[in-house]
Amino acid sequence: MLIALVVIAVAFFVFLLVRDDDAPSPRVLEIPSEWVAFTASDGSVSAEFPQPPTEDEQGLALEGGGAVDVAMYLDENADWSFVLMVSDADADAELELARVAGGIALDLGGAVVAQEPAQFAGTDAIDVTIEAPGKTWYGTAAIVDGRVVVVEHGAANPDRDDFERFRDSVALNDP
Repeated sequence: MLIALVVIAVAFFVFLLVRDDDAPSPRVLEIPSEWVAFTASDGSVSAEFPQPPTEDEQGLALEGGGAVDVAMYLDENADWSFVLMVSDADADAELELARVAGGIALDLGGAVVAQEPAQFAGTDAIDVTIEAPGKTWYGTAAIVDGRVVVVEHGAANPDRDDFERFRDSVALNDP
């Protein structure tokens, strides 16, 4: 018994000697407190971003096959990504949202680890959490006025409040 206690004590002492007290702690995001108001060039959507986003159109693969063209608004740097995507919706809203969420996870090289019903812009939506290499993503997907809307925030250690601030700033407009 005494030998076991001595071994444990020596092991603990060695641990104290070799541990790295100066090891970097998880990086804290330094997202600006003042965000930038943005309106898409066609006027169809507006939102607030930490920095001015880029505007692009691209195809997004859907889980189970197929793809959809999306307008994408992206504020991204080495620390974070804020993404707003808008596209035309198919008739089967529930299936469409599940396929979009799964497609985004595939596109990010990750997996949906949580999914639950939500509300967005007064309509049913889904909230997802996606784990991907190097980032965790929070997202909301909804079909509003015939458009699929996906709002996402990803970072190594994302802040749910930043995501909710971003999501709550999104407004769909008549183009």
